[in-house]
Amino acid sequence: MPSFVIPDYSSSAGLPAAAPILSERAVSRTPLALPEWVGQHNMGGEGRRLLIRGACIVTMDPAVPDLVSGDVLIEGSRIAAIAPTIDADCESVDARGMILCPGFIDTHRHCWQNVFRRFAPNILWLTYRATSDQAAIVYRPEDVLIGNLLTCLGAIDSGVTTLLDWSHISNSPDHSDAAIDGLRRSGIRAVYGYGQSRCNHPNSLYPDDIRRLRRDVLSSDDGLVTLCLAADIDRYQHWRIGRELGLRITAHAARRPELMAEIHRQGLMADDTTFIHCTDLDDLAWRHISDSGATLSLAVTSVAQLGVAGGLPPIQRALDLGIRPSLSIDVEVSLPGDMFTQMRAMLALQRSAANERRMRGDGKDVPCLSVRDVLGFSTVEGARALGMLHKTGTLAPGKQADLILIEADAINTLPLNNAIGTIVSGADGRNVTAVMIAGRWAKWAGALVDVDISHIRRLAEASRDWVVEQSGLESSLFGDGY
Repeated sequence: MPSFVIPDYSSSAGLPAAAPILSERAVSRTPLALPEWVGQHNMGGEGRRLLIRGACIVTMDPAVPDLVSGDVLIEGSRIAAIAPTIDADCESVDARGMILCPGFIDTHRHCWQNVFRRFAPNILWLTYRATSDQAAIVYRPEDVLIGNLLTCLGAIDSGVTTLLDWSHISNSPDHSDAAIDGLRRSGIRAVYGYGQSRCNHPNSLYPDDIRRLRRDVLSSDDGLVTLCLAADIDRYQHWRIGRELGLRITAHAARRPELMAEIHRQGLMADDTTFIHCTDLDDLAWRHISDSGATLSLAVTSVAQLGVAGGLPPIQRALDLGIRPSLSIDVEVSLPGDMFTQMRAMLALQRSAANERRMRGDGKDVPCLSVRDVLGFSTVEGARALGMLHKTGTLAPGKQADLILIEADAINTLPLNNAIGTIVSGADGRNVTAVMIAGRWAKWAGALVDVDISHIRRLAEASRDWVVEQSGLESSLFGDGY
């Protein structure tokens, strides 16, 4: 099999040549035609300044109004000012014809699996579990690294600036370190969710190795990559380690309401806990979630397509209790990997159910979600679920400069009539022309910055081929999948 050579993205010396990536777009106007300067900005120190001019700005922040046309001043990694016009003596980007909004936040994705993107497009829940276990047992640390790196780069490309990696591939400490390395190399803002070994690998040190990770690897909550505990709801002793270390906790919750009651009884449920899926829970479990202030991550395409505990995402159940969910991708083994799809699926499913109840005349007024609601789920509520609303999720002075520029004059988005409607119902990944994370351009002029995609492809294919060969998985390019 081809040997793995992981590119070093940690210093400028290891970066591929940037010029071909940063070429001007072939359009009549060239608002992003600053190829020489982009690299300088990214390599600069905290004193660097940048003015983004003339964008249609959607802030999602109640204290900062949206602007038909406005400027954003970036200083270092933070937003310094947002106003209709800003006079600043610094480099600038002409963003006319674009929508500027917060980057999307994905609160639950199993990144390690994604050299198997769409490997099994028709898979159902129980078969997915067996298949992923079969793959996980042979995973090497380098397979985890390239899976995480590939996933994060794909996420950035589609406008995701922050994600939670729910990493149930802790087959050994080396696997955990490789997962974190992949997150770091990508440049994304990430939470590494340290989880159990998917296949109960004999070399796994879960959960005790989280003490080492907290002490030696991810000791700070202020870095671009931070740590949380990815816990099972039936292993309360693991939750206590998370509480001891002061870590947020994320957990799948489906079909076992009695376990939710036990977590609540033991005082482990709190506002720093995020529950995923929450299908087939009883009224008491939902009341505990609501009363504790815990947050919710809904992977609507996952529940609907894979059939997780019934196949109906509990959107209305959450809304009726005043819980505003975040959104997540879950698994790219069979599902789309972008947040545009999640927002549209959420909007369609909730409005379909609400409209059906109106047509039945059951007497209950169920408001339909709006496009602003679901954009909030993928930004504001994502930040809240990850404990990051103080730093990201909205655009406001003082917050981290995590933002995206979406073309509003492309053939599938013009003419611009409603900015949020265009983001949610009109745009897709090809319209995300630029992505900034912590003041650094991660995507520019429609291409990832400083990424050798050919090399990434070779690594991903080599990893996939190794796992297929060693695990005995059956691969079919034109088959129905598992």
